[in-house]
Amino acid sequence: SSPPPGSHSPGAFQSTAMAAAPLKKVFIQNADGYKEVAARKTPSSKAVWDLPGGIVADLLDEWTQCEYANSIGYIKTKNLPGVEKLDPGAMVDVKDSYAANTKTCMRWRPEQQTSGGNTMRFVPNGPGMVKLIDCWAEVSFRGFNCFVKARHVQPAPANETAGDAGAAAAPVAPASGTSACFVCGDTVNSIAGVVCPAGDHFFCAGCLSDLLKSFKNSEYAEQKMGKGRVLCPMKDSESPFGDAALIPHVPQDVFDDYVKVRVAVAEKGIQEQIEQQYAAKMEELKERLAKAEGTAEQNELDNHRLKIIDDIFTLRCPSCKAAFVDYDHCSALTCAFCKCGFCAYCLKDCGKDAHAHFFDNGSKCPKEGGPLFIDQKGWLAFHARRKGRLLRKYLKKVPEPLRKKLCGHVAFDAEDLGIDMPKDLSLEALAAKPEGGDEGFVDSEEEED
Repeated sequence: SSPPPGSHSPGAFQSTAMAAAPLKKVFIQNADGYKEVAARKTPSSKAVWDLPGGIVADLLDEWTQCEYANSIGYIKTKNLPGVEKLDPGAMVDVKDSYAANTKTCMRWRPEQQTSGGNTMRFVPNGPGMVKLIDCWAEVSFRGFNCFVKARHVQPAPANETAGDAGAAAAPVAPASGTSACFVCGDTVNSIAGVVCPAGDHFFCAGCLSDLLKSFKNSEYAEQKMGKGRVLCPMKDSESPFGDAALIPHVPQDVFDDYVKVRVAVAEKGIQEQIEQQYAAKMEELKERLAKAEGTAEQNELDNHRLKIIDDIFTLRCPSCKAAFVDYDHCSALTCAFCKCGFCAYCLKDCGKDAHAHFFDNGSKCPKEGGPLFIDQKGWLAFHARRKGRLLRKYLKKVPEPLRKKLCGHVAFDAEDLGIDMPKDLSLEALAAKPEGGDEGFVDSEEEED
């Protein structure tokens, strides 16, 4: 969802053209004594797999997440001298690595880009300019790019090549002798396979690959049991196979597909949690309506509140109607359930990919005016305004005697979402734009009901 990598945008500040240097080799070892190091797709995401300790990887880039003037973004670590010696919360000096530059670039995401879509702001050089959150290293191991915390990364020993693994990447089975594969029955060298977490079943490399391939196509309920990690087929342990044990024995493409399953399970889990929260709230309202315990007026108010929560306050995929709140800077979204591509602003179904929806209109949503790239805070602010506009439109249809009472019923729901409730509930005021305007949106009668 991001523009192609490149250099700083022209005119922002000077940079020099350089030939691509060979990638630096780094040694990955958990600084806290664990055997593996958590690896993430982005620093802000949950760990999706584990790098085995003791490996050598290619260092792609180094980034520091920091805060400046109430903005949180990423600056190249090389522009923050001495940051690796500081603890989170410390104030860090800024000095751009190019001597002629008086400022350095803070970005929304830890990516170098030619377009301005990822540029948050420019931070002046000077002492104690930014507050340290954490330092990250972007590395590549077996062709899989990921982020790890910089404290787990050290200079690689001389003459090491990326992919070399130390003892921590070794299989669980003994280092010598032979073992019979639990699946196919073949007897192979014990180092050519892995023992399951319970220690009872040995899998040769070929059967291990088949197990991961089968896991990729298994039902979501089974994938969910190990939180996207494969368990022993005998289900004799709730602990999944460790990535460090798997990596030396399965092909890269098989392992990459295995990691994708874990990412998908995590995304679906988030969506399920959102659905459960809103389903519980709506079920409570439905039960009250079904029992008709209240007065006719109370039941009508509950019915209106149910529609506002379900149709206005809850963001949903336009195709499968799954609720969502997850957002990671790019507004061309893909549903975790049905894979529909849609706009994060107007929620238009764009087929398989929503990027063209923005590119055909100067990288903005043609209906709402929102940019393709924006941080989550800005995106939530957009939707708070949009939901406020839809709420005002809905209230115009509510009989005047009920309008004020209904606003009292949904006020707490609106407050949780940062939505400003209208103070003047007359039809004229509801039809007018709110004070301060509603920049970036188009208030039209074509708005979805």
